[in-house]
Parts: sequence; structure tokens; C-alpha cells
Amino acid sequence: MSNNNEIEKYEKELNERVKNVKEEDITEIDNKIDTFLNISALKKIKDKIKTLYNIIKDSETPWEYKAVAIAALIYLISPIDLIPDAFPIIGFLDDISIIMIAYNKIMEAANTLEDKPIQNEENDN
Repeated sequence: MSNNNEIEKYEKELNERVKNVKEEDITEIDNKIDTFLNISALKKIKDKIKTLYNIIKDSETPWEYKAVAIAALIYLISPIDLIPDAFPIIGFLDDISIIMIAYNKIMEAANTLEDKPIQNEENDN
């Protein structure tokens, strides 16, 4: 019983945090990537970030996926990093790693379900 209460508590907290994510936050991330990552292969990261944002905003997305997406995006916009962003390219390796891990884990989990898989934006274009 206490596990269900804890899950409900965390789900409620996640839903509150989702309400605080703004389009400006995603734009800030997008601008950050444009400024420092002009290598074409790395621009795909932007699509993954937008997909994580859409996962957060989708009311039908399970809260577990939202939690992973929120954690990844919070890490990305947080000024505290394992490798400071002040170091060109190297400073973004931890950010890119977190985004890739979160994105891949969510897609892997979603595609193992019998429900419809989450569509990523790379395939939608």
C-alpha cells in the first residue's frame, strides 16, 4: 500500500513539474545547441530534445517516461554539469550523453510495449 502512495506522490510531483516546463526552456536549449554544436551529425540531438519535450507534454505518456525526460532536460538546462559547458564541444559531452541515454531508454521501453510506440520526430519529418 505504501508503494502505491509513494508512486502517486511522485506522479503528482512530476505532473506539477511538467506544468512548469515552458516553450522558452526548449528554445533556450535549442539556441544553446545552435551556438555550440554546428556539426551536422550532432544536430540530430535537437530532434531528440524536442521528442523528449513532446513526451513530457503528451497527456497519454506514462509518468515513468515523463520522469526520465524531465530529468534529462533539467540536467541539460542546469548550470551544474559534470563537465562545464565553458569547454567547447567537450563541455557538452555529458549533456549529449544524458539526452541520448534518456531518449534511447524511453524509445526502447516504449517499443517493447504492445501499445503504440512513441513516434520520434526524426521519423515524422
